[in-house]
Amino acid sequence: MFLSLSRNHIVVFIAGLLAACISFMWYGLVYYKGFNSDMAIHVLMAEDFQFSRDLYFRGQSRLGSLIPMLASLLVALGINAVWAVSIITYTLMFGNFVMLQTFLKKTWTKLALAVTLFFPNWAFIEQILPAHPYVSHLFFLSILLVLFHSQLKNDYKYPLMVLSSVFMIWTSEMALINIIILIIVWFNELRKEVLSNHKVVLWSFITLILGSITILWVKLSATGGGDYNHFLASKTEFFEAVKNFKNQLLSAVSYGGNKPPVFWLTWLLVVLTGSLLVIRRKPVKLAWYFILCSLASVGMVWVSHWASLNYYPHRYYTPAYLQFIFFLLLMADVSRNWFIIIPTVLSCIISSYSGYYLINHFSLEVDDRLNRIEMNELIDKGKTFGVLASYWNSYPIDALSENIVATPDEYSYNRIPERTGRVFEQDSVLVIRNGFLETLPDTLLQHGHKLLRISDARQLNEFDYAFYKVIE
Repeated sequence: MFLSLSRNHIVVFIAGLLAACISFMWYGLVYYKGFNSDMAIHVLMAEDFQFSRDLYFRGQSRLGSLIPMLASLLVALGINAVWAVSIITYTLMFGNFVMLQTFLKKTWTKLALAVTLFFPNWAFIEQILPAHPYVSHLFFLSILLVLFHSQLKNDYKYPLMVLSSVFMIWTSEMALINIIILIIVWFNELRKEVLSNHKVVLWSFITLILGSITILWVKLSATGGGDYNHFLASKTEFFEAVKNFKNQLLSAVSYGGNKPPVFWLTWLLVVLTGSLLVIRRKPVKLAWYFILCSLASVGMVWVSHWASLNYYPHRYYTPAYLQFIFFLLLMADVSRNWFIIIPTVLSCIISSYSGYYLINHFSLEVDDRLNRIEMNELIDKGKTFGVLASYWNSYPIDALSENIVATPDEYSYNRIPERTGRVFEQDSVLVIRNGFLETLPDTLLQHGHKLLRISDARQLNEFDYAFYKVIE
């Protein structure tokens, strides 16, 4: 039995590692063809990480910078920043898999978990990309759950749980839901183990106070913030969010105008959920935890002002979707009913295929935004120069080239203002018109500098650009 168990562990570990490696070639930033400015800023932060300013995503007081912080250590060892961010992202994701699979008993559900984590649904593809907090959030949530279910002595376990909770909230304020629901679901156990031990209460309280003070200090010292500092949605925004969610669900169950894998996945999930209701299999507590977290995460999006600022995209429901899938896997793990097992397996496969379908059948292109191939062509146009472009066309070029420094135009949000001066110190500046200018004029005033065009206007597919020289 011991030999068989060890063999299963090895199979699961190797399968998870293989899934991570294959996924890396599709979604790792060194290969991902949808590379954009939000991802590029993580790369640029890793290149020049400073604790006094970079503990949150540049320009705002949320989204803790775990990935660029750890990636900066690899950069210090001489590793390219794009590779460093990619390696750290996948190291954290593999850690998530290793920790979460411990809650599953069956080999097939562990393998289904690997497929779910490393091959995301197209609508929630950001679960494996560093532009959003989902990787870091899940990492600290996994640590929290592993600690809670461990046999570690309570004197150490609960202070460490509080510490992991502090880090989780640092990475994403939505993590507060995970903590509240953990307390609700396991209230009796927590009351018995924590309140009866004064030493545990003392050290947990000290950890909580110090962690809260640290987060408050980091938020106050964070650069920028703007509208993102206003958290709660207005009444109008709340009802708009509910309406938008309803429309997204209706679109998902409709074949017309939808990406085919999503249609089949949605109905499989409907069948699976219906089977669970009919069979009435009592969920284990961890399954209850994940389904409650999933529902609460949807509610968090509805009451969040920052979601309305971005018109409620699919990606904001990523935590809700992931935790719903975890719930289904836990239910399937304790079931022998094929009406649960088969839809679960098919759901994981089709969900993962939908991401592959997206990156291989759609260009991922957005109007007035360079794609990765076009960025690389522009990088090859010269050895060392500055770049002045829109927000979405500047930072990615900077991140992909070690010889180029870029800045967005003065009308865009400048998340890394200290790079702006360096752009205008270069011998020439490449100006990209799209998303920024109507034409490429002979002279241009930007960021307090006057530029003179020194080349003809050139074209790369739909994009117009020209080289300029700083004259004032």
